[in-house]
Amino acid sequence: MEIPDGLVAVGRLHSPHGLSGHIKAECLSWNPERFRGLSDVVLVTGRGRRDIKIVDAMAAGPLWRLSFEGIRDPETAKLLSGAWICVPETSVQRPAGGWIEADLENLPVVDAQGSVLGRALGLADIPTFALRAVGDDGTEVVLPLEGPLACRVDMASRVVFADREIWDALS
Repeated sequence: MEIPDGLVAVGRLHSPHGLSGHIKAECLSWNPERFRGLSDVVLVTGRGRRDIKIVDAMAAGPLWRLSFEGIRDPETAKLLSGAWICVPETSVQRPAGGWIEADLENLPVVDAQGSVLGRALGLADIPTFALRAVGDDGTEVVLPLEGPLACRVDMASRVVFADREIWDALS
């Protein structure tokens, strides 16, 4: 599922928590406290989009427990499972020297010699921090963004550097 133009995903909803309509959420923002103080959001699902307000956000280990305006029971909360929590791109603050997912889209992926391997599509929808990219032949690749095999995003040069051996092994 694609995030509509002009929006940036800052989280993803999981399953209901408890009986009062709370729902577990994963923070996808560079700012782990992103949900504190966040109110107006857009939930994006395969069925469309919905403007809604977060009325309560509580950290719960690696996940958050969110409460939304008008959602008061687990059955209604379950209907939101899997939704992307989005905000307008114009309201997103970037970390000093950093980037957000929207900045990655269509950046060239190059090797150490500067040869183009493909282009970035955005973050991968998997449990680890990874980048989706596509080669010139249309083959999609998922590259790690953390750990010893991680590719490196260079926003000053507007490229993603990837090890050619890793690219070849994954494509």
